[in-house]
Amino acid sequence: MSKYLNVAGTPGALNSGNYTVSVQSGGYIKLNTGVAAGTVFVTGDLVVEGNFTRLETTDTVITDRVITLNQGDDGSNGIQGTEKFSGLEINRGSIANVYFGYDEDISGFIIYDQSSNLQKLRTSGLDTGGASLLLTPGNPSTGTGAAPTVSVQNVVNYEYGTFEYDAGGNINGSLRNPDALTNVQGVADYVAYNFANVFLSQIGDGSLSVTSITIEDEETTSNPSVIKFAIDNNVVSQLYADRWEFDQIRVAGTTIETLASDADLVLRAPGVGGVKVEDSLVLTSVPGGDDISPENLEPLYTSEGIKLYASNQSNGKTGLFFVNKEQTRDELISKNRSLLFSMLF
Repeated sequence: MSKYLNVAGTPGALNSGNYTVSVQSGGYIKLNTGVAAGTVFVTGDLVVEGNFTRLETTDTVITDRVITLNQGDDGSNGIQGTEKFSGLEINRGSIANVYFGYDEDISGFIIYDQSSNLQKLRTSGLDTGGASLLLTPGNPSTGTGAAPTVSVQNVVNYEYGTFEYDAGGNINGSLRNPDALTNVQGVADYVAYNFANVFLSQIGDGSLSVTSITIEDEETTSNPSVIKFAIDNNVVSQLYADRWEFDQIRVAGTTIETLASDADLVLRAPGVGGVKVEDSLVLTSVPGGDDISPENLEPLYTSEGIKLYASNQSNGKTGLFFVNKEQTRDELISKNRSLLFSMLF
């Protein structure tokens, strides 16, 4: 049988007025719903004005979308107090309790225990809502100790999820998951593999005027393999299998020649030095291998001095000719011919 307690207020008004239940100072008021543990309903707002609220329930169900902590703190610089922290405390029995909440000093959420030791967070993903993700392990050490790092732990061969490895644990350089963050071991394996198996076709420096070494292999270009040396975008040397070209000079086997037609090959010794030939000097008969016209039989004179050349011998019986800057052209005479000429003239 239900019973109701009505508190009369203004005459003629039903269920109006206030109702106060008072006990001795320090006493308590208990609402006993019996052994079957019934339910106490509060149809209006519930205001608890004490300093401590204790719930001894097994499960607590709250329909509120927002629970406000630190109510009444009107500090202009965020959460006030010594720790500048507001959150939840989780009892852990005989070991240190854990706190989860907002820390004003770091402007972010934090999980730590009563000894200020940070605790782990397990989750399957972090969604930044399009903003950048910043991982801050702490201030780097300024001494000889190791600086804080971002690490992947308790995973055997984590790098296997980033790169392709064979059954023997050898990397082959292919990416298994392009979006995965690799670790130091994965980077070390990848660099070692590339140094051992991947060839670079070019190395260089600069942006507008590049200085570089370029390798072009016959298998790729279908042209003779060559290594090109460029300074400020200008190729100054090319190395082939059978020769080396420096600007306008070609070194092929035991031959040194110019690449520019009709250009002189100059051997120069600055200062008082001279050009020394420590063996026999061979002058081949003109025309040479690249001379195609009959007029090459008689080389043009040079205004810088004397030009020596070999041709079919004439009266001098040497085949060694000269032409000087005065355009005098003649054959050097042999010893026997000089004796004969001395007797005749």
